[in-house]
Amino acid sequence: MTQNLVPADFDWFRIGPNSLTPVPTATATSTATAVNTATAVNTATSVPTDTATATATATATSTDTPVPTATSLPKPAVLGFGYVSVWYHFINVGHKQHLQVQAKSHSKHGIWVTVQFPSGLTKRWYTQTDNHGLWKTDFVIPGGSTSKKSNRALVTFQLWKGKRTAKTFSSFYVVR
Repeated sequence: MTQNLVPADFDWFRIGPNSLTPVPTATATSTATAVNTATAVNTATSVPTDTATATATATATSTDTPVPTATSLPKPAVLGFGYVSVWYHFINVGHKQHLQVQAKSHSKHGIWVTVQFPSGLTKRWYTQTDNHGLWKTDFVIPGGSTSKKSNRALVTFQLWKGKRTAKTFSSFYVVR
């Protein structure tokens, strides 16, 4: 019986940046196995006896397998406003005001807009931008929205996406 004592070449399955660098391979070792051999005795019949003889057998040894590194996730885009626009900085009661918001990233976002008038009257919108990050609306300035001490209305814009938010403010003046 002939045995091949040369280890097999397993280079074909290696992956990674060092796939051309040789790695440790299995080496041949010898182990003792029992073999039946016939021994002559003074009797007319031969009696087989167990005799230990060394036979070379290839034994695989463990080698370190390269593990690919984890791919890191890209950082999310910074949430923010491209611009906010309040068209009329001075506007009369009963006229239409136009609000417009563009997010930096041109994708759908949640948006909360609040207009607080000096009299305490409040208008709110809880909605989403379009698929390009744009939101706009027109609304009529209600009567009784000014007070004796102020005619300045405050507009709060807040974008949100997932757990991130961005907030900014603007204002305009209501003229009686």
